[in-house]
Amino acid sequence: MADGNEYNYRRNSHRAVLENESASARTYAGPVEERSGAAAVLQKKAAARAAAEKRKKLKRKYMIRRAAAIVIALAILALVIFGIVKLAKAIFGRREKNVVPVMSSVVFEAGSSGPAAEQLLTETGKKEIAAGAQIYYETDITQINFRIPGTYRVYLIYRQAGGEETRYETAIEVRDTVPPVGVARDRVVKKGTALTVTDFIQSVSDETDVAVSLLTEPDFGKVGVQVIDILLEDRGGNRTRLTASLTVTEEE
Repeated sequence: MADGNEYNYRRNSHRAVLENESASARTYAGPVEERSGAAAVLQKKAAARAAAEKRKKLKRKYMIRRAAAIVIALAILALVIFGIVKLAKAIFGRREKNVVPVMSSVVFEAGSSGPAAEQLLTETGKKEIAAGAQIYYETDITQINFRIPGTYRVYLIYRQAGGEETRYETAIEVRDTVPPVGVARDRVVKKGTALTVTDFIQSVSDETDVAVSLLTEPDFGKVGVQVIDILLEDRGGNRTRLTASLTVTEEE
């Protein structure tokens, strides 16, 4: 009986231990589930941090691209401003040249004398002359033959109203654009009498030298009336054509 009781006791004790362990397991089931939920939270936080980091990277890329676009835009703007400044300098530079009182060159019709110094002034110079400035030649233009076309360099002295003097170099381009004027002379000669071209000219007028030539060769051995064409050409290449008559009579 004693052995049987002892066996029952031990069996009951072992059962109690198992029941206690089962109860313990049921007791700790909640915290295990809680630990699983905490892991999910941590995972969500990690995912949120990763997403935030990704957004930061995207934002940095956006800022870099934006900065690059701004730099490019500023560079283009700088080039445009540079171009505008250069153009303005070119425009105003030309305007400043117009402020110079003496022209860089002047065209003058051939004649016995050259232009007056005042004829070489710009509009600015003319206004300053009216306000008391003076202009005169330094070059002795009496030594220039203005009847000969060509370009002549001369120097002028420009004195401002305050007394300050400036020396200017300019060019006078002499041109002959006016054709010569002439009057022909009709001639009557005996057969065999020769005449030169000047014998058919009564007068010639031009500011430059004039070359006279015959366009029609007279036949002084032919009795009758002939039409003689004469050419006048000055140094400027201007031409005038004259017509005269030649009457050849029989010898007496």
